[in-house]
Amino acid sequence: MADLGWLVELRNWYVHDCGIYAGYRVDVEWTEPPQLHLRAVGPEVSTSGVPLAGIDAATIKTYSADLARLLGSLLDRNDWSTAWRSIQKRLAHLPADPEPELSQIGPAGAELIHEIVTVLNARFLGDGLGKILSQCGLA
Repeated sequence: MADLGWLVELRNWYVHDCGIYAGYRVDVEWTEPPQLHLRAVGPEVSTSGVPLAGIDAATIKTYSADLARLLGSLLDRNDWSTAWRSIQKRLAHLPADPEPELSQIGPAGAELIHEIVTVLNARFLGDGLGKILSQCGLA
C-alpha cells in the first residue's frame, strides 16, 4: 500500500481543487458574427488543475467506475441525487438571455462581465443559491 501514497496525494489534491458551480455563465455561439448568450447551468463539478500523472485509459475507466458506484451509493443513501436533480431542474427553468444583462455583456470587458453575471446570479439564485435552495425545499 505504501507504493500508492502518490496516488492518494494526487486524489487529495484533485478533490480539494474541485469546485461546484451553479448559476449563469456566458456562452458563445460561433456564428457569423458570434453571438453571446447568458444561460443558467449546473450544478457542475470542475477543476482548474492539470493531470500530474500518466494513468492510462483503462485505469481511469476502472477508477471512475468504482468511484461512480461508491459515490452513487453514498449519494442515494443521503438523498443527494434527488437534491442535485431538483437544483438542475430549477436552474433549467431560469430565463435564458435575460435583459438588460445580455445587452450589457456584448461591449463589456472580462471584469465587467464577471460583475454583471454576479449581479444576475444574486437576482435569480440568491446568495449561496439561497433562492434556488428554498424553491427546491432544501433550505
